Amino acid sequence: MNEGVVFVVRVEGRAGENMEKLLRRFKKACEKEGLTKQLRQNQHFEKPSDKNRRKIVAAQRAQRKALMESMPHMKRK
Repeated sequence: MNEGVVFVVRVEGRAGENMEKLLRRFKKACEKEGLTKQLRQNQHFEKPSDKNRRKIVAAQRAQRKALMESMPHMKRK
C-alpha cells in the first residue's frame, strides 16, 4: 500500500506531566496520523479481490447515506 512511507510521531513531555498523560497524547497523535489504522490493516495479508470488495461496499454505504440525507422526509430505520 504505502511502502516506503515513514511515520514520525513525536511527543515531548511537559513540565510536571506524568507518564499516563504523555502516553495518552502519544496514542492520540498516532491515531491522528492514521498509524494505528494502517497497522491494523497490515496485520494480515488482504487479497486484492477482498480489498476491492471492501472499497466497493464502503462506496455503496457512503452513497446510500448521502441518498438518505438528501431525502429529509424519509425516516431512518
